[in-house]
Amino acid sequence: MQQMISPLLFKNRDYVFALFCAHLTLEKLIKGHWVKDIGGNFPPPIHNLNKLVAQTKSQLTDEELVFCADMNKFQMEGRYPNYVGDIYKTLNRDYTSNYVKQCQKLRKKLAAGLP
Repeated sequence: MQQMISPLLFKNRDYVFALFCAHLTLEKLIKGHWVKDIGGNFPPPIHNLNKLVAQTKSQLTDEELVFCADMNKFQMEGRYPNYVGDIYKTLNRDYTSNYVKQCQKLRKKLAAGLP
């Protein structure tokens, strides 16, 4: 867990921001694939993981694509804090830890495909 997000986020129970950071990690890795696969210097200014993956040669499983779609809800926190609202009420340490573990698995897969 410490590789992707700060343990302080858990200590402070800032679970939404922890998952926002996890989303950022995946987004930046997928954009790295975009640059590698497309050959451009600037990936599109979007944050939707599935739309980004679709523009690359990355081969994600159906399960990983569903997970990316689910992770998209956490990209809103840092950019549009008023949009989130009820999400704060649903997150706890166990829920967040589970998401972070899944993110770590996907992060390793995506990172392995980059130079």
